[in-house]
Amino acid sequence: MYAGGGFAEVFAEPLAANRPLLEDVRRRVAGGLVTWAECGGLLWLSRSLDGYPLAGAVDAEARMTDRLALGYRRARVCADNPVAPVGTELRGHEFHYSFTAPSGDVLELGSRFDSNVSGFASPTILASYLHLHLGAAPAVAERFVAAAC
Repeated sequence: MYAGGGFAEVFAEPLAANRPLLEDVRRRVAGGLVTWAECGGLLWLSRSLDGYPLAGAVDAEARMTDRLALGYRRARVCADNPVAPVGTELRGHEFHYSFTAPSGDVLELGSRFDSNVSGFASPTILASYLHLHLGAAPAVAERFVAAAC
């Protein structure tokens, strides 16, 4: 499953109302469904967003904020996942007004101004705010497809 970016906060209430889908997603991800989630996908997989219960496939609570996280990022992978092995260097961007608690510990993200660690992973999931630039590392898409197969 690929859960891309988007504006989960705009649709938090109707997303939360679709309990059958959320329970199915939680069950399938827990059962090993190979999953890659970026930004809005991370929020959707979290336990909740601003109090609205969501899939709970990622053990984090999400909250909207007035602070914008924006910019290009370099990332180093800290845990094996279906997208990239430990040590892989990735590039991408972030654009979000939310945070998760906890923030996760899978990607060491760096920009011109700061650095942090965030994201969630297992052998079958990668969920983070990072929108990957696949032109910079096309092998990650190939790895994800291979893992899904």
